[in-house]
Amino acid sequence: MTGAVVNIVIGFALAAAGATGRMALLGTQSSGALVVAGLGVAGFGVFQLWRARDR
Repeated sequence: MTGAVVNIVIGFALAAAGATGRMALLGTQSSGALVVAGLGVAGFGVFQLWRARDR
């Protein structure tokens, strides 16, 4: 469960960093890609919490 929370926090931090336009995804120089990647990580954390709840 703690891993899921860490994924959510890191994902939202990456999305916020990309939204400011000051940071970009490594290898792409695209801040929009960083936002998408951050939201993907956060979404995976939510999925992990959802699966842990069903057990």
